[in-house]
Amino acid sequence: MADPGQPASSRAAATADPPMMHGAKGRFARFLVSQFGNPRGWFGRLAGWVMAHRRSNRERNRWTVELLELHAGDSVLELGCGPGLALAAAIEKVGNGLAVGVDHSATVLAQAAKRNRAALADGRLRLVCRGVENLPADLRDFQAVFAVNSAGFWQEPVLRLAELRGRMRAGGRIALTEQPRLANATEEGARMAAKRLAEQLQQAGFEQVRVEVATMTGGPVVCALGRAPG
Repeated sequence: MADPGQPASSRAAATADPPMMHGAKGRFARFLVSQFGNPRGWFGRLAGWVMAHRRSNRERNRWTVELLELHAGDSVLELGCGPGLALAAAIEKVGNGLAVGVDHSATVLAQAAKRNRAALADGRLRLVCRGVENLPADLRDFQAVFAVNSAGFWQEPVLRLAELRGRMRAGGRIALTEQPRLANATEEGARMAAKRLAEQLQQAGFEQVRVEVATMTGGPVVCALGRAPG
């Protein structure tokens, strides 16, 4: 599964793959893991609750929002918003600006709506049920774009990032955060992930690309940041 809080088409696995299991137990284990990649139904709501309350998720999301250096009045887009943790932090920063959350799971979007009901009601938040490869044409003109534990699982990530760059204002900031969650995750592995993300940002035309590294609950976390040209 992808990181709790991001969709399958825009979300990375937040836990190690389960041990190989066979029969009914194996099918059930795979079903549970799939709920974090594409939450649906009762189990999907449970997965969303876990995403929202897991300490490592909360730490990664808030750190990413801080790195974006959002300002009051900014417009910000999150790919794979899940139950809306990072959106809540972004809304605090942009004030009367606009936050847009995209996720392909209607189940967790409902949780994001509930968590951020005031911003949704007064028009400071928009939620979109789509995958990153199929965003509505009117989502554009953003000062900031980010994704947490998701870009590593996008199909054709450089193409996706180039498309996102075209939806950003000149000089807009982008942040791609990843925390490898395998049982044997190391800082070296995290830095390799950061190198991959940074190279993809450069290939997609972003400038001033840099990497930040932090140690959090669950292990090392990296964030590749860049700016849209102009």
